[in-house]
Amino acid sequence: MLRRNLAALSAATALLLPGAALAAQRDATPLLRAALHAPHIVSYVGEIESIRFGAHGTQATLFRVEHRAPDLTHRWYIVPQSAFGETEIERGDTTYVLDPQHHRVLVERNRALDDRIVIADNVGLMLRNYRPVQQGMGHLLGFPVDIVALVNNYTGNTMMRLWLDARSHLVLERKVFGDDGALLGEQRFENLAYAKNIPMRVFAIPTDLKRVDRTLHRRPSNDIAAVLRTMPFKAHRPHYLPDGFIPIAADRTIDGGVPQAHLLYSDGIRMISLFENAGASLDLDGLHARTLRVDGVSAKLASHGSTSLLAWSKNGMHYALVGSLDSEELTKIAASVAP
Repeated sequence: MLRRNLAALSAATALLLPGAALAAQRDATPLLRAALHAPHIVSYVGEIESIRFGAHGTQATLFRVEHRAPDLTHRWYIVPQSAFGETEIERGDTTYVLDPQHHRVLVERNRALDDRIVIADNVGLMLRNYRPVQQGMGHLLGFPVDIVALVNNYTGNTMMRLWLDARSHLVLERKVFGDDGALLGEQRFENLAYAKNIPMRVFAIPTDLKRVDRTLHRRPSNDIAAVLRTMPFKAHRPHYLPDGFIPIAADRTIDGGVPQAHLLYSDGIRMISLFENAGASLDLDGLHARTLRVDGVSAKLASHGSTSLLAWSKNGMHYALVGSLDSEELTKIAASVAP
């Protein structure tokens, strides 16, 4: 609670700094566009720490990263201890998770929740719902930075703050806030060095490991109706969405042999996923779940870091909503899922 209050106080205090009011009037749209494009033209090596704050504790991740523009990335995890030594290699739209202990490589294609699908390809949506404003300059890791806030057009709340390298426009630090101003998560470089020629062998996939598709699914499509027509069951959509959210894409997956529809909604920054299937309910084991009612049926609500999960079943169908929204909004969305 103290951390949440301090985060809200810090956000409010920032607006009282000398020159902040003037800086807040500066349109930072060009800076935002440059930041989204930076990974396509900038190569680097470093360590990144990611922290998520939730009702049941804090989750921290630390990994080493080597990125060769435009689309090759190698990550080696250090923290948490349970993930120590895990390796991920991204080559374009395919992610390879190396699992030498079991002599295999887990392959994931076109991750539906990847920011590149939701944000970078929908800059117009982000700018329709958020106002990028420059809130000053500073220094981070020895680099001059531009500080950019994304302000929600409906609530006036700052939902994200970015620290951009003033030269390369790479995002060096990012903080995400809730509607109440509480800090939900942050990601930042602990160290960073730009590199011109990272060897291709860094991104090579071992040939002596068996390749296994972790999840079989097609590329997410913005033709949602066409995707839903391929499902072996009647999938339903929500009739209510929070201000600014629109349907972005749909995906048909097969998880554990069970066909599943995945509907993705976004306001340009925040995401909501709706999963539907006719075979099995979402497993919430290991999470602190509480019971509530959704449209007259029992439902389970749990949180994982800053992400909430709401699961319920009705008329032989199993549903799960996943997103960084409060329980009231998730419940309203869930209650509106109907033919």
